Amino acid sequence: MKVALLKEGIATLQRVRDAKHGALDTSVVAELDSVIAQLQLAVCEAVDGDVKLGPLAQRALQVIGHVAETAVAEIVKAWLGKP
Repeated sequence: MKVALLKEGIATLQRVRDAKHGALDTSVVAELDSVIAQLQLAVCEAVDGDVKLGPLAQRALQVIGHVAETAVAEIVKAWLGKP
């Protein structure tokens, strides 16, 4: 993965974390923080402008899935008016 693209992804994850912090379970926030930190470390370790994410890519996708699940639950709750 190109460093510039990864940096954009990290910035997006940070914005999502900041915007949804109160709505997310603390374990999801902790996992998101951990993934962000590891992605930032991967940027620092980049070689020739490329980053090898390996298993970290799957972990990042999993945490994005948890955030999306929370967002969908909020939408459903708003539409159906259920607590």
